[in-house]
Amino acid sequence: ASAVVIREFPAGFKADFHTDPAQQHQLTLQVDGTALVECRDGGRVVLKPGDFTSVEDSVGQGHATSDAGGSGFVVFFVARPANI
Repeated sequence: ASAVVIREFPAGFKADFHTDPAQQHQLTLQVDGTALVECRDGGRVVLKPGDFTSVEDSVGQGHATSDAGGSGFVVFFVARPANI
């Protein structure tokens, strides 16, 4: 891992479409709350506590994220170099 972060997102959080600002692949674990992740192609994923994902959109159109439960959410991020 090149970085490990636990981040709390407030109630009502919404981030427009973006790519990973660190330009690295990330593994994420949803710790608390519910998040909605949307892709530009219309795909949508609801993440609940215990859900594990691999986020590999460091280039391209990216994704949007929002608070799906109304009470905020917490995510554990592990950034990893793209060549692994």
